[in-house]
Amino acid sequence: MTEQQQRELARGLRALADSTRDFKVSPHIEAAVLAKMGSASAEAAARPTSRRLLPLAAALLLAVGGALYLARTAPVTHVLEPAGFVALPGAAVLPDMESANIVRVSLPVAALPAYGLAIVDFRTESVEAELLVAQDGQARAIRFVNDSD
Repeated sequence: MTEQQQRELARGLRALADSTRDFKVSPHIEAAVLAKMGSASAEAAARPTSRRLLPLAAALLLAVGGALYLARTAPVTHVLEPAGFVALPGAAVLPDMESANIVRVSLPVAALPAYGLAIVDFRTESVEAELLVAQDGQARAIRFVNDSD
């Protein structure tokens, strides 16, 4: 509302107040209006707050109950962890593994710390290892190969 419109509204309300200043309301109408206003405010005051919040509490109960039911009946997924594999650093932040292949590699001993492994044997230049490579091509775990078995 612009300032001009506000001034016109105020001027009109003053004119209405001046023209109706001498009007008298019949006592019967005044009593009926006051009684109705009194009963409405008494109704609102008498209504406990908990009754007004009952629909909200019911909705919350249904939502929590439904969530618990779904959580209880959801299929449990089991992760197959091949024996002897050690997770590579950073593998936890990669997407879930849906499928994987085991790839045998020969790694230089000096490269083992990059895989989060301590250097185990200084006598050899390389070690045989198997990498668990996920469907996205990212290696997730490593294990040493022991060919002496």
